Amino acid sequence: MKLTAVSTYLVAASESPDGWSGIKPFLFVKLETDSGIEGWGEAYALAGRETAIEQIILSLTRGFLGQEVIGPRTMRQTAILDFADKRTGIDFFCALSALELALWDLQGKRIGAPVHELLGGALRNAIPLYVNTWSDQLPSAEMVVERTRKLKADGYRAVKVYPMQYPDLNQAEDFLRAVREAVGPETDVMVDLNALNDPYLALQAARRFEPYDLFWFEEPVTSDDLDLLGEIRSQVPMRVVSGERHGGKFKFREMLTARVADVLNPDIVGCGGILELLEISALAESFSVAVSPHNYNSTTIAMAAMLQVSAVIPNLLTAELYPDYLDAGRRFADVDFDIAGGYASLPFSHGLGVTMNEDALNGLSRKTSISA
Repeated sequence: MKLTAVSTYLVAASESPDGWSGIKPFLFVKLETDSGIEGWGEAYALAGRETAIEQIILSLTRGFLGQEVIGPRTMRQTAILDFADKRTGIDFFCALSALELALWDLQGKRIGAPVHELLGGALRNAIPLYVNTWSDQLPSAEMVVERTRKLKADGYRAVKVYPMQYPDLNQAEDFLRAVREAVGPETDVMVDLNALNDPYLALQAARRFEPYDLFWFEEPVTSDDLDLLGEIRSQVPMRVVSGERHGGKFKFREMLTARVADVLNPDIVGCGGILELLEISALAESFSVAVSPHNYNSTTIAMAAMLQVSAVIPNLLTAELYPDYLDAGRRFADVDFDIAGGYASLPFSHGLGVTMNEDALNGLSRKTSISA
């Protein structure tokens, strides 16, 4: 089976159908073979760097066109050692993730199995989810509180909010108090500080927020400064979560060695793909650290890949969902999983478990192709 063509699809930013938030661009890749089997992947589309990541994908695959399709592990090694010359970075890992996912999708379809079976078999058939209430429209606190109430009514058991979007700490605390009252004690509430520049403010927030029984305290400060993050963690009486901005397992190993987080949240299509996430999870398990995959991507290919890995790692805590992205994904893809009661079912169709509607995708994206 030879690789005959590679296509990228860059879907432009849009508004969520419910008007809650702006939907970021999505970047997909399709691998075509002379056997007729296709593999699909997705890259983390970094704001302002989507085209650069797309070009890395196309440049990387030129070396494989016309050759026998290789496995994800071989591709990763070749990409890091030969293509990147060991000079990796987050843009590279975003591109690598897309190709690696596409190769897993090809493998599963060729063998006739879902990816989680290729990874050794599922430990669980339902993946616990938390829902992210992020909105770049800066809705009022009352609107966000009402949204958390509705999400609970829809069956979700965990919600993540951003109190520091509000102008001062008093308003942030009032907002968080209202969220807790709205969803009740039986719903988990996560807080994301989105890497504050002021460590003193992060500590003040932790102390003010402690009475509201938070499930976790995410990204109080940047994860680039491990000394500072570790100092914050030592003073925060809640689970500290970090890692979404990093690619490659070595940065996560540094985080684990420095004991800066209770939970790592690598992004499935930003950290390097399925193999990288598996290795990060194994490293974390050896430090008694949980993993909660980040997924600020489409709810199609990236989501399906995240579920495949979440099914097989023993130290899974929960996984992320942007519910306002679900309708957007349905415009161009059918997925082999359902979401109900705060859980996602595990895909069981061959490959990753996503069927892309190329006619719809072509109408929503800019396509670029190269062939052997």
